[in-house]
Amino acid sequence: MNKLLELLVSLSVAGSTVVICILLLRLFSPGVFPAQWLYTIGKMAIGFYLLPVAFVMQWLLPLFNPYQTSTVHISGQPSSIQQKSISELNLSVDAALVFLSIWGTGAIAFAIWQVYCYRRFIKNLQFTRSPVPVNDEAAKQLTLIKKALGMRSNVRLTYSSAIRSPVLVGLWKPTIYLPIEHLENIDMSMVMQHELIHLKRKDLWVKAITLAASSLHWFNPFVRILRNDIHTWSELSCDEEVVKEMSHVERKRYGETILNVMIGSRGIPVRFCASLSGDGKRLKRRLSLMLSVQKLKNIQSCWPQRQSLLLEQWVHLQPPGQPEQHPR
Repeated sequence: MNKLLELLVSLSVAGSTVVICILLLRLFSPGVFPAQWLYTIGKMAIGFYLLPVAFVMQWLLPLFNPYQTSTVHISGQPSSIQQKSISELNLSVDAALVFLSIWGTGAIAFAIWQVYCYRRFIKNLQFTRSPVPVNDEAAKQLTLIKKALGMRSNVRLTYSSAIRSPVLVGLWKPTIYLPIEHLENIDMSMVMQHELIHLKRKDLWVKAITLAASSLHWFNPFVRILRNDIHTWSELSCDEEVVKEMSHVERKRYGETILNVMIGSRGIPVRFCASLSGDGKRLKRRLSLMLSVQKLKNIQSCWPQRQSLLLEQWVHLQPPGQPEQHPR
């Protein structure tokens, strides 16, 4: 039991160390690293929370140390005896059992609650779904963008009255759910491209594995921070991927699509799905990063002033349907 407890603590410490490094990077160099880099480091942190990297390294390092040929140290005490003396400093069996019981109860309770919430969300979507006609614009865009991205996986497309914002759901049977209403101000091609890039990058699997790490380390506050950041970096890096070859006008239209989608995004459990919408508190940062992605086409010399004006327009959002005011 002591070994199991020691393994759990080592996993928690290893993963939290990576998360702390990420927080320090964000504190001392905000905006320096692309969202894709942060997303990759975040996935690395998840790996440290789940895989016993420290134990593997502890086992592998002696194999690559040519000077460690003897099991007897300078003190004259064999390493096996030293390891035994170290293990005596650990908790007693009864104390370890208590800690493991508390940890196991919390992990099982967290996992059961997440499964219940996921099944309730999926059941609600399936109960309210309706098919998308083959000749519908959304179905046509789905086929075109799948071909452009080189994707062959089967993706279902359906409407649902339970949502007001497009979402991608499903690990083994991915489905894009579209709202029945509020589609007139949404650029369907950009919505499809965003959701399909999430699918191509396996972002839903990343979120599922993150929930598994959250269940295993339910007591660790750094895991909760990482879970929230994983969602944020997933959306920001997906935005980077979508707009990297877009012109200024196309990026502006993409930003307007995000705003129109966010009108109905409340109540969506983002830990179970991928959605173009997001937290309104991070809207200005998201739009700013989207506009600053490299390879922007047709940039004029007055771009910094134009970018500032566009951000002001987006932050102080005018009602849907109001004529668009272009910065001069």
